[in-house]
Amino acid sequence: MINRRWSAVLAIYDITLAEYRLLSVVVERGSCTAVEIAAVVPIDPSFISRTIQRLATKQLLGRRRSRIDRRIVTLRPTEEGRALVRRLEEPVQDMERGLVQGISVSRLRQAGSVISTILANLESTGDPA
Repeated sequence: MINRRWSAVLAIYDITLAEYRLLSVVVERGSCTAVEIAAVVPIDPSFISRTIQRLATKQLLGRRRSRIDRRIVTLRPTEEGRALVRRLEEPVQDMERGLVQGISVSRLRQAGSVISTILANLESTGDPA
């Protein structure tokens, strides 16, 4: 249900939720690699590669291969990519405000604390695979 709402808002701008999340990270950081994105965006690494390709095709993201290590590709937002993230700031903030409407600040902090603890527990147990 939430994804449908996000998708409807983002479809107006011809971008998917996964593309928006990834592009937002790159815009926020200025530049980064796919590995750095995978560390902060809960998306499968192979899906990240396909998403990067789509954003590059849409000319929202630029890629530069390292001269020293050809395996490393640095991602940078294009001016169009930065402009799109800026245009989406208000609609995204409106959606986020709607999601937490009626929840007090203290309850939101408590929820954040619980989620942080769960994530820390997941990190400390390691990957069973």
